[in-house]
Amino acid sequence: MIDHLIPISRGGLSTVANMRVVCVLCNASKKDQLMDEWSPPHLTLS
Repeated sequence: MIDHLIPISRGGLSTVANMRVVCVLCNASKKDQLMDEWSPPHLTLS
């Protein structure tokens, strides 16, 4: 699945530099958050 690092809803563009391949679970959990606002659901930080 392709995800926008900076979501379209927050001014991001559909450019190669703003897109990454991610798993479905990560894409669904990130929603319209920026990368520094989001934690991957399958990584637990102690």
